[in-house]
Amino acid sequence: MHPLEVIEPNPTPLCQTRTQSCVACCRGKKQSDSSLTAKLRSQTERFQRSFGKPNQPPSFIARIVFELRTRRFSPLLFAPLFLIPGFGPLIRTWFANRTCCAFLGYVEDLRAGCMLHPTRMGGTDVRRRTAFALLPGMRCGEPGFTCNATHLYRRLGLRERQEFKDKTQGLASAEYSRAVDALELTASRPPA
Repeated sequence: MHPLEVIEPNPTPLCQTRTQSCVACCRGKKQSDSSLTAKLRSQTERFQRSFGKPNQPPSFIARIVFELRTRRFSPLLFAPLFLIPGFGPLIRTWFANRTCCAFLGYVEDLRAGCMLHPTRMGGTDVRRRTAFALLPGMRCGEPGFTCNATHLYRRLGLRERQEFKDKTQGLASAEYSRAVDALELTASRPPA
């Protein structure tokens, strides 16, 4: 532990710390870091061109059109396939592993996050009604959702938390998200 460094006894979720952001829940596990970084950049630019910096959510129709344009209208192709018994869940999993939320972008400099988060929309939460709205079986998490990695992190001792912070310090969102995923995978393995 570093001298004079204080570690909070009940830390905040790993998704938005004071210095980093994790987007593991918002992107597919098989999406490369370079692909994710390019998506974050292009989706942020498209969102700003489409809506500026709104303090209230854009209309439902405008959000749906934004998602369709961002995904190059792929929901119109994939949504019917998701409904085919037996085959649909396989296609949904394949698609989910290779995509990210259309509303994921850079919310502060190079800090990734949800561009529809209530803190940016005047307190109104439209994420669950909007994100993946056209893709059956895919959706944004419940308000207040906390991932398994955060639950594990909260159970770690102060030394282990500091080691994780030291190991991930300075990582960009994509790399930090992979580290959070790795923390969750490590915790889910049975003891040797």
